[in-house]
Amino acid sequence: MSRTIANVVAILMVFTSHCQLRVAAESLSFSGRVHDAVERSLPRLEIASAETAQRRTCFTCHGQALPAVVFAAARKHGFHIDRDNLLRQLDHTEAHLKRSQQQYADGRGTGGQVDTAGWALWGLEAGERVANDITDPVVEYLLGKQRDSGDWRCSGNRPPSEKSHFATTYLALRAIENFGRSSHQPKSDEAKASAAKWFETAEPNDTEDRVFQLLSLPYIGLDENLDERTEKLTQDLIAQQRPDGGWAQLADLESDAYATATVLYALAEAGTAATEDSYQRGLEYLLRTQLDDGSWHVASRSKPFQTYFETGYPHGKDQFISTTAACWATLVLLNVLPEQPAAAIETLAGTKPLEWPESDLSGRLMTGAHKFVESRIAVANEKRHEFEIDDSQRTSLRSELQTVLGVVEKRLPPQLEQYGDQANPALVAEGDRFRVFQVRWPVFANVFGEGLWVQQKESAVGRCVVVPDADQSPEQLLGLTDGLGPKEQIARRLAASGFDLIIPTIISREKMQTDDERILRAEMTDREWIYRQAFHMGRHVIGYDLQRVFAAIDCFANQHEDNKQIGIVGYGEGGLIALHAAAIDDRIDSTLVSGYFDSSDAAWSEPIYRNVWQRSKRLGNAEVASLITPRGLLIEHSEFPTVTRHKGDIVTPPTDRVQSAFKRIRETASEQRPQLILGDNDRPATRWSDKAFTAFLDRFGAEETATEIDGLVDRRADAALRMAQRQKRCTDQAEQHVQSLVRQSEHIRDDFFLYKVHPEWKHRPWSTNKTHDVNADDVFVKATKELRERFTTEAMGRFDAPLMQPNARTRKVAETDKWTAYDVVLDVHESLFAWGTLLIPKDLEPGERRPVVVCQHGRNGIPRDTIDSGKNAYNDYAAKLAERGFITLAPHNLYRGEDKYRWLDRKANAIGCTLFSFIIPSHDQMLRWLDSLPFVDGDRIAFYGLSYGGESAVRIPTALPKYCLSICSGDFNQWTRKVASTDQPFSFMRSTEWEMPYWNLGHTFDYAEMTYLMYPRPFMVERGHHDGVGRDHWVAHEFAKVRWLYAQFGKSDRVGIEFFLGGHSIHGEGTFEFLHKHLNWPPPR
Repeated sequence: MSRTIANVVAILMVFTSHCQLRVAAESLSFSGRVHDAVERSLPRLEIASAETAQRRTCFTCHGQALPAVVFAAARKHGFHIDRDNLLRQLDHTEAHLKRSQQQYADGRGTGGQVDTAGWALWGLEAGERVANDITDPVVEYLLGKQRDSGDWRCSGNRPPSEKSHFATTYLALRAIENFGRSSHQPKSDEAKASAAKWFETAEPNDTEDRVFQLLSLPYIGLDENLDERTEKLTQDLIAQQRPDGGWAQLADLESDAYATATVLYALAEAGTAATEDSYQRGLEYLLRTQLDDGSWHVASRSKPFQTYFETGYPHGKDQFISTTAACWATLVLLNVLPEQPAAAIETLAGTKPLEWPESDLSGRLMTGAHKFVESRIAVANEKRHEFEIDDSQRTSLRSELQTVLGVVEKRLPPQLEQYGDQANPALVAEGDRFRVFQVRWPVFANVFGEGLWVQQKESAVGRCVVVPDADQSPEQLLGLTDGLGPKEQIARRLAASGFDLIIPTIISREKMQTDDERILRAEMTDREWIYRQAFHMGRHVIGYDLQRVFAAIDCFANQHEDNKQIGIVGYGEGGLIALHAAAIDDRIDSTLVSGYFDSSDAAWSEPIYRNVWQRSKRLGNAEVASLITPRGLLIEHSEFPTVTRHKGDIVTPPTDRVQSAFKRIRETASEQRPQLILGDNDRPATRWSDKAFTAFLDRFGAEETATEIDGLVDRRADAALRMAQRQKRCTDQAEQHVQSLVRQSEHIRDDFFLYKVHPEWKHRPWSTNKTHDVNADDVFVKATKELRERFTTEAMGRFDAPLMQPNARTRKVAETDKWTAYDVVLDVHESLFAWGTLLIPKDLEPGERRPVVVCQHGRNGIPRDTIDSGKNAYNDYAAKLAERGFITLAPHNLYRGEDKYRWLDRKANAIGCTLFSFIIPSHDQMLRWLDSLPFVDGDRIAFYGLSYGGESAVRIPTALPKYCLSICSGDFNQWTRKVASTDQPFSFMRSTEWEMPYWNLGHTFDYAEMTYLMYPRPFMVERGHHDGVGRDHWVAHEFAKVRWLYAQFGKSDRVGIEFFLGGHSIHGEGTFEFLHKHLNWPPPR
């Protein structure tokens, strides 16, 4: 019997041991998840708080106080935070209170009243600031603001965080408790007692009220029944928990992170154990709803009253409440973790500690880059606003405008051709005073204009081109088909008033009609389809529309009618075209623009097909309009067409912004001054208002008539089909022209580069010689210096900003028996830094200088992907090279985060820059820093990149000769076809990567030309046969040019290509041999 008992006891002991291990393991796993969630959240909050402090001089609760509370708590729990940022938040808060001392002393307070004061002091409390002469008036102000009922009233109505009187009362009580001094004691005691009475009868209405009701109990001096009250309020809150584990702000709303986190914070403060079931389910809710980027998203319930700005926190207009929710959630998660000191940071000798969390250096870098480029755009805008436009500048600006809009082809002789058949006659419609014909007219090459021609039966009062919006047809503007009201039928009104008209079809902004799933995923419009391919070839979708308009004006001008003025009118996209057409073509006497004119300071936010290279430098709307004066210009500020999700939006701007832009139009001496037309009370006018229409007619001495408004009928049997076919031809002809440029571009580039440097190579005689003499390379090398500068400044773009001191910060992040890895951060420009991971072999001898291989990740990668992630594409090649004795550096390039980096490129385009305008100076700074290290041989620094890193391999070393060689893996291509061709399966034309076109790069630098600029440095291509990034024959075609060039100078041994039976991957065989050979480093035995 005793043996049986012993066996049972033994079994129970083993079972208990296993249970304890399981519980311990589960606890460890949960703790790890919590720690990871906090680590991912903190960088987001640090970025947002830093940006808020810079953008706003005033104090904000969500921007300074709560983040300061979170950062202080994070430090206590062993997390590395940006201490400088925390100090800035505290100083910013204290500075706000100091500026407002007199207002608090007078009892007036500041915006936000008690809430602002309470939050400010809570933030200072968390930062361990103590009561002083600055905080004393604030405490006195709070004591004076208590109502007779005992509570403090919230002055705002911005739920959930600024509406609750319970929350406001809590903030006041907490502030008085922590910053009240002995001199405040009697009043403080009275305030607590009065508040206690209010709490006895006050009824909470929502979760926010209940949370702060519970939080307030310790501050109101309850002694006898504190535990009882706490338990009751705790249970009341727990009863509100939803089945998903979360809490909701209101009974009719879903659970969200804000309500859940505030409840959990209150429960923890009231003594609820983190192991309680309800608490655990709440924590799981927070962990589950945290997004991959480390944020939480909560929808805003309050109406905005302050100017919106981006803080760097995700979720757009919801970012402020989402930031607040994230602060509460992070506080709750921190409370689950044990308090402990932060681990010491091991640094590289001679550098400062890197305290930013490793988990989101990428996001921090992206936010800083956006901040930097926006500051450069602001500088460009300011300069553009101020520069004078004289006659000589008008000429140069007009030429520049034509160039960046791609208006470069010489047009064909004018010929207005009527066309039709028996069922669909050329004469589309006829009224008593005019006829309407379907017409086409040659523009250039195989591009035609098509649309409707309105011909008056008697002498016309004038001639006018009427440009539709990009979702309108000429027929709609004439009232021949449905879609527009009578007043919006501007062509019909002009025809009835005696004008001859040409109404062209323009390229549509409707989504492409296609069965191609890739195009459908890219959500591409016809205008974007043309924009993408044209931009890379130095043309523009706007330019194709403009050329059709100019050819129509050619037809008018060719009619040789005496003293017949030419006008142009347009709305929306048609307004854009009308404005730019009049700026370029001085044959246009009068212009009426509606639904378009705005400040161009944020032109980068408009749809992608409006992206114009370096527009913000000199060619904003005010400057373009200045090229029209002294000719007639009327701008009607009407409601803009609403366009969203076109890689940019169109929204109606506020009137004051339009007025400000209008005032910047530079006028010349003229009786016809530009005129801005507004609606009643300075609101947007009705489109084609009587005021605007009459003003336009006055320029021609005409009057509006109601004649011919009714009874105009389309005679075509298949009008809808013919209109659809015409619209398709409009797009197809532009595409065909661009594709002809793509096919011809190789020869244009040869003339631009190779044959310009060595004209004798263009017409090489037939040869049967076994060998040819090697050419001297001095002429070529000299020429490449100038072309390299042109490539860097014009093709890639260079910011007008000097490099900062690097201020190197490092942190050891990994170690093996072969190498030690350090994260490295260097300052580049204001708000822009460089980040990479440096691997140093452990067998490095004192005083030894070794070669470096810079290993560049691809799209959506991070440095560690090349080191120890085990990813197929990279095969840990940076680590393998370090094991071979090379020092390696894996930098982070900005092409991570999909549309985040695309928008970065888009913003940069506004000032003549690109994504590589950020990347190149970052690498320049890293090269300078590497060169300063005592164990680096600065003359032997190589570049080796995969995918987007391979794209970098033919751009960064091209611009930076400090790189002694370059290896392009998984990217080398016939780049013009890769970006702009519509017949190649590997083309970006069918992808979501809308940032890939570079202005006119197809006519200047393809991969061969970029590599020419590296001569005589070694260069290699690594190409997998199954790599879908390109086709072997195009890769070989482009590489053959490079090898031919090197061979002319006797350097063919410095270039190489390795094909392997694999995919989009680092192969690491021939390339490793190439590195050992050209870096003069012995391979492993």
